[in-house]
Amino acid sequence: MDNASWHYSEKLVQMCRDAGVILEFLSPYSPDFNPIEEHFGVLKKFIKKKWHENEDFIAREFKMFLEWCVDVVGDDAGIAERHFQHAGISITQPPEQIQIWQ
Repeated sequence: MDNASWHYSEKLVQMCRDAGVILEFLSPYSPDFNPIEEHFGVLKKFIKKKWHENEDFIAREFKMFLEWCVDVVGDDAGIAERHFQHAGISITQPPEQIQIWQ
């Protein structure tokens, strides 16, 4: 886990203990080992790029705009695979068989 303060909450820690989960925390600020951090970076860059192209739409439908951005960036399995590889995590399942959450 990364070092978000809520990851240390007693409720979360106890829930993990009850489930038999051993928590291991990353060293402070180590996004290289956490693929989601790279994904968030790609998502933020995409949002910034598309923001100026869609300002009128965003003013009316902000939530829909964010959902669209997440869908577009999230549909690229190659991005996710590269993020995992960069973090040193091996993916043995062919990308076409990986199910992306909805």
